[in-house]
Amino acid sequence: MEIPKRRLPVTAILSVTLFLIGMAAAAIAPYRAIAAIEGLGMSNSVFALVITLGSLGTALTSLVLGYFADRISDRRLLVLVSSSLGALAYGLIYLFPTQLTYILSFCLILPFGGALFSQTFSFSRAYYDLRQPQRAQFMMSVLRTLFSLAWVLVPPVAGWIASAYSVFDIFATAALAYVGCTLIFGLLLVDSEARVSSARKKQPGTATSWQISPNRLVGIGGVTLVRVALALHLMALPLALVKDFGGTLKDVGINASLAAGLEVPFMLAWGLAAARFSKEAILVVNSLIYALYLLLLFFAHSVRDVLWLQGLNAIATAALLSITISYMQEVIKGRVGLSTALMDVVTVVSTLIASATFAVFSSRQSYITIFAAASLLSLAGASIIALSRVPGLVSAEEATRAG
Repeated sequence: MEIPKRRLPVTAILSVTLFLIGMAAAAIAPYRAIAAIEGLGMSNSVFALVITLGSLGTALTSLVLGYFADRISDRRLLVLVSSSLGALAYGLIYLFPTQLTYILSFCLILPFGGALFSQTFSFSRAYYDLRQPQRAQFMMSVLRTLFSLAWVLVPPVAGWIASAYSVFDIFATAALAYVGCTLIFGLLLVDSEARVSSARKKQPGTATSWQISPNRLVGIGGVTLVRVALALHLMALPLALVKDFGGTLKDVGINASLAAGLEVPFMLAWGLAAARFSKEAILVVNSLIYALYLLLLFFAHSVRDVLWLQGLNAIATAALLSITISYMQEVIKGRVGLSTALMDVVTVVSTLIASATFAVFSSRQSYITIFAAASLLSLAGASIIALSRVPGLVSAEEATRAG
């Protein structure tokens, strides 16, 4: 008698993978500017240029991988390619901490590693749409929550490493996390049930090209502006904590961990709320909350003030980071790979705008003005997302199809 094959716990593997991706992001994000500007002596303008070039590379890479994700016979391969190149990029910066290595890694190699987040979500959405369609949307929020959970645990450790040893040792942590992603996700290759390929048969309502309704285009514009505000906050807050508020590298880690810890329950709550309220309504409300948070941050005077504001930050950021995933995955019907890649493109475009804004409003002495600019951008984003749902902006048929 043939013994049935034991299936791998796909959800557990995806959960660990997203946690490790979050681990790398949580370790690097608060310190990439500090490593470049303070550690390697880059000017603000050169750092902004590096981020700009890296973002352009990420945009192109994400679109190419997203295009092939909907056509390749096995989506798992793209995830493994992305994780392997991410490990290489961070490993090179750790082993050879020079401006040249930093620039080459961020501009040429890391765009592939940066696509790991969207490629993992692309695979996950396609897998759950196929195996458990009734849970697909909620599982995106659950997986995004696990990504954020890493931000609770990692930043204090990263802050300790940066202060006790070197800020570049953090890149070793990120490289090891990406190696872990490669090894753990690679387990899915032995499970035929975990294989997800593109659907060959056309389904009703499935797009055959880049068909995006007008109201979705307007909504994407609003989401992009909010993402600019998020990117500016991520760039400026670590530097402001040290320069403007008199904090230390350890304070940077504590703040990031506190914010992420508060985000976790709110992400699950917003995931449940998405079943009752429209995604646009949730995004508008939280974009307004985020604008208020940034404005209050502009008027803060100490590290303690910043820490007290993280509750407000967590409420808004939890929705703006998790709900946008499901929102973007539904942009092009039937093309989850390409739609998820557009999420990366939005992130890239917002990073480009944020980099230019950072270069204009920042100085070596202060970064506080950036928060006022980010607040205005979040407010503008909320207004545009709300406009995308105004009756008469699109036809009734298009509005129904857009959800």
